[in-house]
Amino acid sequence: FSHAETLIIDWDFDYSNQKLRGFSYSFDGKNAPIGFVGTGILASPFLYLGSVLSKITNESTINSLMNYQLLIYSFSSIFYFFLSYLCLFKITRLLGISINKYKLLLYFSASGLPYYAFERFGMTHSFEVFTISLLILVTINYYQNDKFQNLYAALVPIIFLISFLTRMSNYFIFLIPFVIKTNLFKKKKIIFKNIYFLISAAISFISFIRISNSIY
Repeated sequence: FSHAETLIIDWDFDYSNQKLRGFSYSFDGKNAPIGFVGTGILASPFLYLGSVLSKITNESTINSLMNYQLLIYSFSSIFYFFLSYLCLFKITRLLGISINKYKLLLYFSASGLPYYAFERFGMTHSFEVFTISLLILVTINYYQNDKFQNLYAALVPIIFLISFLTRMSNYFIFLIPFVIKTNLFKKKKIIFKNIYFLISAAISFISFIRISNSIY
C-alpha cells in the first residue's frame, strides 16, 4: 500500500512524507517499507482511482479507515486473480488442452488463491500468479506467433522485471522461458538470442537498479 501510495501521490519512491505501516527499512536517514514494490506498482492504478473518488467526495483518508482509496485498492487483487485465470485459460487453448472454462475456474479457485485475493488483498499472491501466468502466456505466444514474435520477445524482460519486483525470492521465473522452450518448442529459435529481447532485458535491468536504488 505504501509503494502504491507514494506512486500515485508523489510519483516517486520517497517515503519521507508518508506514515509507514508495519515493518520498515531504515538506512542513512532514508526510510522505506520492506514489502516488495511490484505489488504496489500493479495496484497503483486502483489506488489512484480511489484517490480521485476520495477527492470528489471530500472524504478524509487520514481519520477514516473506511474510504474509497482503500476500497478500490482492495479490488486490485481480485482483478489480477481473474486476469490470471484468463491467462491460464488462454494457455490451455494455445497448447490444445481441452477443458471447460468453468471447470478450470473451479480448479483454479481450489488452489486457495481466492483467500488472498478477497481477504488478504495486500499480500503478493494474486499478483505473483498473474505475472507468472502472463510470462508463460507471452513466452508461448513468442514461439507460436511469428507475426508478433519480436513484440513478445520485448515483453518477456518487462514481465521479468515486474514479476521479480513482486517477489524477489522467486528466482525460478527466469527459468520459465527455458523450460517452455526445452519441453514444447525444441526446434524453434531460442528467445534469449532475439535482439529485441536483449535490448528490452538491458532496459529492464537498468530500471530494476534504479528502482531499487530509489527505494533503498
